[in-house]
Amino acid sequence: LLWENYLKAYLAREEARARAGLISRVTLEKKKSLAGHMGALAGQNIRDLKAGQIMDFAALDLGLAPKTKADLLAELAHILKEAEIRSDIEKAPHVPRVGVPRHAPKWMSQDQQAAALEKIPQDHRPIFFFLMQYGCRVSEACALCWDMVDVGLGMFTLSRTLSRRRLSDNTKQRRDNPLPIVGWFGDYLAGRPPGIGPTPVFKNPEAHPAKNPTGMYLPDFLNDRWAEALGAAGLDDIALKNATRHSAGNQRRREGWDEGLIARLLGHASTVHTRRYYVETDAEMLRGKMGATVGKLPKKGREESGQ
Repeated sequence: LLWENYLKAYLAREEARARAGLISRVTLEKKKSLAGHMGALAGQNIRDLKAGQIMDFAALDLGLAPKTKADLLAELAHILKEAEIRSDIEKAPHVPRVGVPRHAPKWMSQDQQAAALEKIPQDHRPIFFFLMQYGCRVSEACALCWDMVDVGLGMFTLSRTLSRRRLSDNTKQRRDNPLPIVGWFGDYLAGRPPGIGPTPVFKNPEAHPAKNPTGMYLPDFLNDRWAEALGAAGLDDIALKNATRHSAGNQRRREGWDEGLIARLLGHASTVHTRRYYVETDAEMLRGKMGATVGKLPKKGREESGQ
């Protein structure tokens, strides 16, 4: 029951869950990374941990960003609560929470996206077009295979992610996201010979035939090409996820889509995340709408109020 042994056993159980498809490999790797910051609890018997010790741990300066610190404490709380459920401890001690400053994510307009795309080599543009149109996660676009595409029905399904060059039959939300084939994507699919089974829809012409025989795009490769394109276009640095996924959400919101439809497109499990990023932060929309309304107020009323 020493903390380091208990943590090792916990990660072994999570590894088994990942092999069974109950959690994604991405989630597993994040858990392992967070566990690496829990060394200050080593040598403690998990049954002897008190709330005060946990509070002291939470107060340590670990050099982590607020979001990472919040994730670390949330994972610690999860481990201790699971220990209680397993009857390894009588009651889980309280774990304090860390507030995370909320900032509206960076995003790009369609004109800015177009300027960057012009600097992407022609052979690589399709997957970037796809990311911008559907707003999916980069690893999900890399993992889209022909067995999840039904051209006859005009549908495809995002059901996998790519992690450490391995396909995982789980998305981040662990739920399939069926989407319609529309616009240029239909023409793109019609011009490609359909692959058999889990072969990638988007193939990287620069993939190493020995190291990457299926020719799948890797997220790191796409991130590098994107950074190069931004530099060539003279645009400010912005992560590919923000330039595609967050941009799709913000663009659709400004086109009048409601939060439920945006959540459906982006594969959010609920509208809570959608509201936080694409509804509560649309101050510029409010500025335009309110500016137009203020201009229509009766002139006499404005004069009396000092306007």
